[in-house]
This record gives sequence, C-alpha cells and structure tokens, in this order.
Amino acid sequence: MTPHGSTVEKSGQLVPAYPFGWGLSYTTFAFSGLTVTAHGPDVRVAGTVTNTGSRAGAFLAQVYVSRGMPVGGDTDDFGPRLAAFEKVHLEPGESLPVVLHLEPRLLARWDADAGAFGIAGGTYQVRIGAHPHDEDGPAQTTRLQPDLLR
Repeated sequence: MTPHGSTVEKSGQLVPAYPFGWGLSYTTFAFSGLTVTAHGPDVRVAGTVTNTGSRAGAFLAQVYVSRGMPVGGDTDDFGPRLAAFEKVHLEPGESLPVVLHLEPRLLARWDADAGAFGIAGGTYQVRIGAHPHDEDGPAQTTRLQPDLLR
C-alpha cells in the first residue's frame, strides 16, 4: 500500500485499493429476479432490490458486462466492464424494482472501416455486483447480434 492508501501493488501493477462502489453500510441488501432483455443494441437489466437489514440505506446497483475470455481471446472480447448503475434508497424491509439501460457503446468497439461503433455478435455475461470482480451477485448470459451503432 502506498503512504496515501490509495493504491496497492499486485503482480507489478498499481491497482486501486478499493474498487468503484466500495463502501460501508449499516444495513444489508439483496438483488433478485435478474432478467436481461436485448433488442438489437438496446439491452435492459431488471430485477428487485430489497433492504434485508434493520436500517434505512442506499444500494448502488452496478451492472457489469463481459464477453469471452479477456486474455488471449478474440479482439472483441473484454473483461468486466461497468455498463450501468443506479443508486436506490430503501427503508428496512422495502423492495423496489429497478430497470437499468446499458449504454450500447460500452458493449462495442470502434470500427474504423465503418466509421461507427460496432457490437460483435456472441454471448455476453451480465452480472450485478459490488465491483468488477464480485462473483457473488446474480449473473445471466445473453446473446447479441452484430450491430453497427450509428
């Protein structure tokens, strides 16, 4: 850890000491009923957030998307990428539905020949998590068709 506590060294690289969305809460939350729907580049993630604790609090619903194997795979493959987020305030025991719209350009790469962002066809993993490497949250795979974003 550096003297300021902002980064740690891991495998010769400096990485943040705490990932995006990291924080303390005086309550607990659960995300259930994950559904992913895709109509062309319009990808929506829905589910229900419940405050399972005894105090009011806020939950930062974060959607991470990955495609294929990020190391040594296809050039269109990528590791966990934050694609949408929304902060939800809940009273104890309260549940609220959430619908998050994924930004299509976060699923795409620039196609210089076409002069536009393009989504590679294939299977994408969509996960709700507290940070990019959180594997405890619900996940679902979805298949996207190739598409140019104009």
